[in-house]
Amino acid sequence: LYMALRDGLTHARKVAADRVLGRARFPFSATEVTRLSAWLCLIAAGAHMAGHVAWALGAILAALLLDTLDGVVARQNGEDAPEVDWAADRFGEAVLVGPLAWREPWPVAAAYAAAYAANVFLPRLRIPVLPLRHAFAAYCIYRLYSG
Repeated sequence: LYMALRDGLTHARKVAADRVLGRARFPFSATEVTRLSAWLCLIAAGAHMAGHVAWALGAILAALLLDTLDGVVARQNGEDAPEVDWAADRFGEAVLVGPLAWREPWPVAAAYAAAYAANVFLPRLRIPVLPLRHAFAAYCIYRLYSG
């Protein structure tokens, strides 16, 4: 059930992104967009480390939007570099472990670090990865509203 739901949501997100952005022609490659997304994760980590949760949230949301855009650009240009996308996603998740360990209660950091470790190995078992950057964004929203 989980796999069917995940696949359905992924397909719907791709179709929506292609409808909204698919008519535009972009003067850059999907790999360039992926790199920028990874850098934004690093910026989000730095902002969170400095205690600027709102800035961290903005940077991680921008990274997530770029992650969607890189798929659109890749489909338009016929690019296929899943290893680059996978590595950038894991990098973006990894840089968030430190700020969580530094600024948050240890159970939050430990849970995120364990989920990150699982994300490295889950695809080998044909289990989909966990949406950790989304979880980080949700946690930032929680932090902003909880005070």
